[in-house]
Amino acid sequence: MFGIGPGGSLPSVYGFLDNQWLQAIVQGGIVGVAAMLVLAGGGIFGVSAALRRATTPRERDQAYTMGAMLVAILASSFTFDLFSFPQVTFIFFVLFGLLWSKFTVSLPESKTAPPAVGRGAG
Repeated sequence: MFGIGPGGSLPSVYGFLDNQWLQAIVQGGIVGVAAMLVLAGGGIFGVSAALRRATTPRERDQAYTMGAMLVAILASSFTFDLFSFPQVTFIFFVLFGLLWSKFTVSLPESKTAPPAVGRGAG
């Protein structure tokens, strides 16, 4: 269920897996695969959130570009152990954050809050 733990499958004993999803199963078990699914799904939903918030064609194109980069990294996770390399891991999480950076949650104004004071008052 929880796998053998991070770093538990030594390449000298078990060989190289060269597949992040298999490595997640071996080292993290069901929890590791669930974490990978959350990251992959979160990235895809991040693309959707960025596209919904895009107001100009340039912002839309940026969202598509970052989404394509994220999908390429996720697709390549089937051919090499993604989180064993610091550079691609860093790029993955930077892209994840950039995709979600445009997402905002609008809150309704409180009816009990005092009215906003203008710049000239005060």
